[in-house]
Amino acid sequence: MPEAIAKLTNLQRLSLGDNQLTAVPEAIAKLTNLQVLYLSGNQLTALPKEIAELTKLRELELMGNQFSKEERGRIKKLLPKCQVGF
Repeated sequence: MPEAIAKLTNLQRLSLGDNQLTAVPEAIAKLTNLQVLYLSGNQLTALPKEIAELTKLRELELMGNQFSKEERGRIKKLLPKCQVGF
């Protein structure tokens, strides 16, 4: 995922499913208006702690990735107001 994505500050919905992503850049935190983020069907094992800065995020889809039980718990703690699907 290119770092330039951080310039899309008014973006509200982002779908990056099924793209074989192995990481999400910390710059994702600059998408301050993001409400829905689809990252299903990738090869993710972790998300950056900066994801917690997405205070408007209400839906996060992560199905089909390789998150450990511990990482799933950490993500839920980082985004307590967000519906997270694994």
